[in-house]
Amino acid sequence: MNPCPRCHAPLDAGEYEGVAVETCGRCGGRWLDPPDLKAIIDSAAAPAGGPPVRTGLDLTGAQDDAPCPPCGTPLDPFNYAGDSGVILDKCHRCGGLWLDAGDLDRVLAAVAASDQDLGRDIKRFSADLHEAEVRQDALAQRDTRPITDALSSAIANEIADSDTNP
Repeated sequence: MNPCPRCHAPLDAGEYEGVAVETCGRCGGRWLDPPDLKAIIDSAAAPAGGPPVRTGLDLTGAQDDAPCPPCGTPLDPFNYAGDSGVILDKCHRCGGLWLDAGDLDRVLAAVAASDQDLGRDIKRFSADLHEAEVRQDALAQRDTRPITDALSSAIANEIADSDTNP
């Protein structure tokens, strides 16, 4: 059994939402692979009872020298999704992820908040996007309209006649 990178207790094989994870019974941390975290996120239902709350930056327990449970390589802390404020640890050798107690809930809240922000942005910018599409369509139609005046038609015919490439 792999040891916990925080408290060195043996990790227990378990399951979260149908996904296999290793959990520390002492500190509550979890070890899993990135595809498993994605599967948990994808299967998570949106939290009931109001909008999700973004969490603040919590560096409790973040260590630069915590060892990877399977291979012993030092784990590197990183900010999940770049700016969520949820610090996870990753092994760059085997790719596994360590989530301290409560990190999974914070990741799920950050994802739900991001999804909510995306929906709000779609509503906010849809009129602007529609207007841009209408402008693009008008430009495309203007470019494909047939030439109707005599001078333009004569120039177009002259160019077409002199073009050596069929």
